[in-house]
Amino acid sequence: MTELLRELYPTLPRLSKTDAAVGSPRAISAASDGHWSHILARSRHCADTRASLGDPMAYRSEQVENLYTHRDTLFGKLLNLQAKVLSAAKPHPANQPLRECIEHGAARRLGVMRSTLMNVFSLFPPETKARLAADVLHDLDINLHAFLINVAGIGDNWAWAYVLRHNIESDFAKRTHIGLFMKETIRRFPEALRKYLKAKDAATWYHDYAKVYRDGLAHGIPAYLPPAQLSPKDRERWHDLESQERVAREQNDEKRIEEVWDERGKLGAPCFLLVTSSGGNVHQVHLHAQMVSDVGFVVEFGELFLQHWNEQPSPLAPKAGGA
Repeated sequence: MTELLRELYPTLPRLSKTDAAVGSPRAISAASDGHWSHILARSRHCADTRASLGDPMAYRSEQVENLYTHRDTLFGKLLNLQAKVLSAAKPHPANQPLRECIEHGAARRLGVMRSTLMNVFSLFPPETKARLAADVLHDLDINLHAFLINVAGIGDNWAWAYVLRHNIESDFAKRTHIGLFMKETIRRFPEALRKYLKAKDAATWYHDYAKVYRDGLAHGIPAYLPPAQLSPKDRERWHDLESQERVAREQNDEKRIEEVWDERGKLGAPCFLLVTSSGGNVHQVHLHAQMVSDVGFVVEFGELFLQHWNEQPSPLAPKAGGA
């Protein structure tokens, strides 16, 4: 299996030091040669809700082909993982928190991810050349919000499933200490899960991306796609049209105002960056490649979790001054 985002990102615009690429977890590979690495790429070159002022972000033809290949592969892996999760839930009593956490939590989230992955690629194919209509952008927001919140939320389902499976909830001082990337939870996991989650790329993926986009959805600016990416020539025309609109408004020329808006709505190319704002900082990632990377992480960790979740918890460290 090729290293997906190393294939996808070599020709994308260089990032500043403050916006340098950061690591995200390796995604599952069906091949015998192991894992394929992922890059979580951010760029400062994306504009506000009016238009994007950065460099074009279009994918090359071979990148588009790779995106579709990996999307289709991961769609099947999500379906298989969902079946395994439902199977893992069956031995446990119905209407009990553990079964609900697995069956109605993790399994349902996997189904949402599977649908939203396909919906986004359908609404906004990575080979798109023309900017998207407003109603399409709105539908993309809906699907992306569902995708992002479930990518972030499934971690809590895994964490609670393990805690409930081994009846160790009383070991935690607070319920908020139970979470996939909470240190109090990680130290109770079996070694294989601890090793995976403590790896630098996994921790970075969570803290610099998944948590940021989740917090934006819940507390800040929800993730969105800017409506356009403008070339220097398009930017010049955009500002010219703004001036024309001001004049038209002074003259109450409704027909000219409408003409200006129609032309401005056709300027530019699609922007392939997913943007959010949290804590006063703007964050951007390359949409299609990041979605594939996220699904890869969900599948890889989900498979690993099901392999080890029946193993006994790691023992608590003795308290200071204890025997």
